[in-house]
Amino acid sequence: MTSRLQTLEVGAGKVHDYDIDLRNDLRALPGIDYVCPAAALWQHVKANSLSIITSNHVLEHMDETEQVLYLLSCKMMLARGGMLLTWTPDTDWMETARASGAITEEWYQTLRTGKGDYPENTHRQMHNAESLRSLLEDSGFTVLSVREVGGSLEGIAFSDD
Repeated sequence: MTSRLQTLEVGAGKVHDYDIDLRNDLRALPGIDYVCPAAALWQHVKANSLSIITSNHVLEHMDETEQVLYLLSCKMMLARGGMLLTWTPDTDWMETARASGAITEEWYQTLRTGKGDYPENTHRQMHNAESLRSLLEDSGFTVLSVREVGGSLEGIAFSDD
């Protein structure tokens, strides 16, 4: 009997009303299955057991080494052909919006550094489209697309092995 592949939301925070099997966050919030750093999820989730991982505004809270370790663990947890969906602030959009006056200097600084409303809510390594694509490819993913959506980058990548 083949078991069904599951879905994982990384950095879930508040649990949203959509069909996700497993949720992760650094904080012990209601509905969170795994309270741990994203790069440590491989210790809790079986290899090749996931069909989709969503990672909504998680990468920017890690340094470059943590980002690579996290993406390698995603690759390990995803089944062949599994999909990683990730969103992160777009530094190119931020710079353009700041220069044009579309965002205030205060909002720009908040985007650059994070809200800081809890210790881990700081931005440590940011990306533009080119650097996000390179990070995903260097971590062994096949990148379907990286595009700007409302000031954030949306990356869609597949695990081929």
